[in-house]
Amino acid sequence: MPEHREYGRALIFTGELSDLREKIGVSRILLAEMLGVNVSTVYRWEVNPLMKLRFDNATRVGLWVEEAEKLLAEYGEGIREVLWPLNKACMYLGLSYNTLIKAYREDRLPGCQDRGILGVWVERQFVDRVRVRDLIHAR
Repeated sequence: MPEHREYGRALIFTGELSDLREKIGVSRILLAEMLGVNVSTVYRWEVNPLMKLRFDNATRVGLWVEEAEKLLAEYGEGIREVLWPLNKACMYLGLSYNTLIKAYREDRLPGCQDRGILGVWVERQFVDRVRVRDLIHAR
């Protein structure tokens, strides 16, 4: 996957990783979780793009950006109003990630999509309609 590695390096160097992260509504904390790195690492990439980048991190960044670009192409600039990462839905609903991921796995949370390295995303319309009581009591 050398092509992903070089792509990841280039995107950090040009600042495009930060731009794409913001376009799809992903925080630095969530990006760090998705990539399996520390939040301070993501911060350093965005503040000092000339820093050394490990091969495995560069590869994961390249893969993440490839999937994020597909998501953006599919949903357009208004993606933040249409589709949310599951973590954001957790904050909105006041539920733990474990509760929502369990509901997703048991097929009790409609409108979810597993987007690979991007994690699970849920359509906003379903987040607004979900009955928290039903998700909690089905434990």
